[in-house]
Amino acid sequence: MIGVGMVGALGADAVTNCAGSRAGISRSSIVEHYRLRSPVDGKEEPVVGHQASLFTRGFEGDSRLVRLAQGALLDLSAQLRRMDWRQWRHRFYLSLPDVRRTSLGGELIADEEVRRTWMDAVTAREHGDETHQTSNQLRARRTLDQAAALARWPAEPVFTFASVAGHAGAVAALSAAIADVAAAQTDIAIVLGIDSLLDEETLEWLYMCGRLKCDAMPAGCQPGEAGVAIALTSGSVASEIGASPLAVVGPLAEGSEIRSFLSATSASGIGLAEVVAGSWTGADVDTPWIVSDHNGEFYRAMDWGHALVRLRAQFEGFADPILWYPALSFGDTGAASPLAGICVTVRAWARTYAPARTAVIAAASDGPERAALRLANPRFH
Repeated sequence: MIGVGMVGALGADAVTNCAGSRAGISRSSIVEHYRLRSPVDGKEEPVVGHQASLFTRGFEGDSRLVRLAQGALLDLSAQLRRMDWRQWRHRFYLSLPDVRRTSLGGELIADEEVRRTWMDAVTAREHGDETHQTSNQLRARRTLDQAAALARWPAEPVFTFASVAGHAGAVAALSAAIADVAAAQTDIAIVLGIDSLLDEETLEWLYMCGRLKCDAMPAGCQPGEAGVAIALTSGSVASEIGASPLAVVGPLAEGSEIRSFLSATSASGIGLAEVVAGSWTGADVDTPWIVSDHNGEFYRAMDWGHALVRLRAQFEGFADPILWYPALSFGDTGAASPLAGICVTVRAWARTYAPARTAVIAAASDGPERAALRLANPRFH
């Protein structure tokens, strides 16, 4: 890994965002375009979110995603400003919002009439789209093209892969990118994770499903948004470019949890424990450092709690692991959350306040997908 770019609630670049997170800063604010009526006292209740306001204010839907992608690419190109992108083959691998979060999980909506109306609308919308998977790829390509144009990317972006599996989808994108770099299909792979839980449709769905942090759900999540771009290459190409490696990636592990959130069942932690164990490899036996996408929701707390019990039974080090939760600073950033975890990890090594030489980035989607990856500090690898 030779470069990271990020835009989020704490700033317009990775350095500022990660420094703010390290300092414990939170810039959560009232979401101006969405209000609730509190079921507790009947008064209007503001919704609090972590907005990347300099980039996304006034934008909705896919336009919001384009702005986040633009910010991430601008920061990445600034970090690698001496590099001539036209000289090196490079491809893009995208992690986009989970398409299921407003089309599945209807069982989570408590009000029967609202649930029926919502699901009827979803069915009608999807019935009119017979090429749903194709449309996801077209959406990804369009988002990339527009963001690259706005960021004045110096070469035509080559779209290669897109995941729409949410949190764990970023690891799938990384896996595809690493495979292409290893097979010399590309010199540099750019993994781009973008997501926003702050558009009106997503906020409404979160509220109806009892997930949005408010008077009626104090254990809900605070929605966030972020765009993160990670540049990966081989050691030989990095030497030719003259770029210093920020981290060594691998191994990666992907799995599944049969009792997913969208199936309205309580997680067992089996899937999450398996991928964390598969990527960790016991390298730091005394102090496993886990960067998790846990966001404060009850379901995710149960998932991680059960996983931790299982990990403790396997590895002595998990009796007292080091746990970091980027959502405290950035809110839930969905499909971008594992890449945001990578950013805070590599910046911790760069600024020498990291608690360990290796870290595991853990990700759990709303669906069954679970994934994790190991990062190693290149100075000790």
